[in-house]
Parts: sequence; C-alpha cells; structure tokens
Amino acid sequence: MVDTKVWVNVKEWDRWARILPSDQFADEDWRVADGEPATGYVPDDLTFDIDPQFGVELGDVLPNAFNARVVSERLADAIAALGPRLERFPVRIRNARGRIVTERYELVNILDRMACADVPKCEYVPSLVKGEMSAVTKLVLDERKVDPNLAIFRLAESPPMVLLRGDAAASLERAGFTACLFVDVAQFER
Repeated sequence: MVDTKVWVNVKEWDRWARILPSDQFADEDWRVADGEPATGYVPDDLTFDIDPQFGVELGDVLPNAFNARVVSERLADAIAALGPRLERFPVRIRNARGRIVTERYELVNILDRMACADVPKCEYVPSLVKGEMSAVTKLVLDERKVDPNLAIFRLAESPPMVLLRGDAAASLERAGFTACLFVDVAQFER
C-alpha cells in the first residue's frame, strides 16, 4: 500500500489566521489554485489581508478560500527541498490594523502533477473541465499509477488538491510547521 497524504486546511478557525483573496490577483488566482505557471501574472507587490472573521495567529500556512499555498518562507524552503517543480513568489500580509507583518511569506505554486486517482471509486462533482473532478469528498488512488519519485504533487484529476508521499509529509510534521495538516488518503473527507 502506497503511503500518500492529502494537504488540507486546518479546522481551528478561531485560532489560525486566514487570508482574503487579493484584488491585485483576482483574475489570475486560478493559475496557482490549479498549478498552472503564474510567472508574469503575479504582481511584485502582491498583498493579502488577514480575514477579520477568523483567528489572528500567523501559522506557517495561511489558509484561504482560493486554494493557493501561501506559506512561510521557512516552509517554502522545506517544500523546495522535496524537489518538485515549483514557482515561488514573495507576498506581503496585511494585518487587521492595516500594517504589513514582518514575517516573510511566499505564494508557492507546485507545478508537478500526477494522474493517479481511481476515478470510478472517488466521490466528487464533475468539473466543468473535461477529465477533472471538483469538490472531491472521497479520494481513492490507483496505486499502480503513483510515482514513488515525486514527494509532493498536484492530483491531475483535481489540480487544487496537493498530495505528498508519506515520508515527505512526516518530515514536514517533524519540522514543527504550524497550521499545516496532512491526512491519509483513506481518511480524507470533505
């Protein structure tokens, strides 16, 4: 059995800060949600505001509703060390007082994809994009199609989903990154 994890948002909404979509990037944020190349589309001064309806503690991951991976610089370095093809864009985070936080964050766009879902066994809403799944509530992988050489990748059948090899997820967990949650594929439910 292949040990694979799904990267999901933490559920402690009252603790961890979440970010709002940025008007500077609203027309192109789909690129990083789907793992499409975004170089040339991400503004140099991209700024995200903290959502005042949620917690205020800044974690290594800043969850959001637009499926982008906005992470601390330290976590971005750790993801890069796993060896995926990716793009990294420095971003600024503005707190509820309107001040830019001193912590460094990056928008990380993981470009590697793997088509390894056992689609007939998954539960999902068909996407408007042919061959893709949307709103996946149950994920089953075809283990024969899982490339053991990729430590972190997007699921080709549902590109907003980021999966990790079990050992890669364990290494990130041991490093103590906060607001970062990896769930066994068999336990994944939305």
